[in-house]
Amino acid sequence: MSESSKYLYRGVHRLVIVVVIAAIGLLSCDIVDSVQEDPSDPDRDNPRDPQSENAQPPIANITSHDATQSFVINNHTVSISWEPDTSGVAENIEYQYRLAQPGQDIEDQHWQPSGWISDNSIELSYLDESFPGENYNFQIKARSSEDTTLVQSEPSELAFSVNAISDRGIVLQPRKIQQNEFGLYSTELWLDEIETTDTLTVVQAEIEIPSNQLEVKNIEIFADDRSLLLDSGGEVTDMVSIDQNTGRISISIGVLGGTPEKIEGYGKIGQITFTETGTADSVSEIAIQPGSIFFNGAGESLGIAESNLDSGIFMINSDN
Repeated sequence: MSESSKYLYRGVHRLVIVVVIAAIGLLSCDIVDSVQEDPSDPDRDNPRDPQSENAQPPIANITSHDATQSFVINNHTVSISWEPDTSGVAENIEYQYRLAQPGQDIEDQHWQPSGWISDNSIELSYLDESFPGENYNFQIKARSSEDTTLVQSEPSELAFSVNAISDRGIVLQPRKIQQNEFGLYSTELWLDEIETTDTLTVVQAEIEIPSNQLEVKNIEIFADDRSLLLDSGGEVTDMVSIDQNTGRISISIGVLGGTPEKIEGYGKIGQITFTETGTADSVSEIAIQPGSIFFNGAGESLGIAESNLDSGIFMINSDN
């Protein structure tokens, strides 16, 4: 055999070997695919299987309440639970939620927590009182933790209102008091469930705070159109006493003149601002105490049920 023929033979032989190896490789892939994607496997096209080419996002179904209609809670705490849509193959699912208070747009609220959770329930506490026509909006969405691109596109929703004050009472708004950009904590005093027959003329509020953690910076009693009491057409007079040693705050507000029968429903009467006094717990309570009372135009006392004397918490910024 000539030298040129030998080189040609060797080249052809090598080409045949490469082709055979490639063919074996392709055949092996087909075998693996046929094992991994058994056509007889019912989960192969399952939209709930994250490995399926037709995989669809999981869905969080709210189970604690009827999501088709709004409801009322008679305290400031609500527990909401949900379950994933379990049709198809089980998968690891995680969740995010967001909450809009009355008057807020749900689309403007941040999803919480930022890292997602695997829990199937959440407790929301110290929610503010909502008034007629107002609702909280809650949304929950799910995603696959195996393929985080599979996210529920339309969140499940819930609407509810808070009616923790069932009869005439004194309310803190907000109940969950957070530090503002000036390092201060503020809450407003509101009256609720006031009837025209109460002929309200005097409000006596006794409030207690942790004196070793917080102190009063300012108390403003509203004497303009912000005050419910001025619906009477009269004038507001007030007397305030603060005992920093005990953390006791006494506020007396009187209405002079006007028509007390015009005071009804709900509305604000003042605002209290606090500062930290030193080392504080991450959460500290503020409470309206028994001894708070109303008086009518005849000078008669109008009792306030203890359940209608509100409480709240300071969310102390521990970095300060």
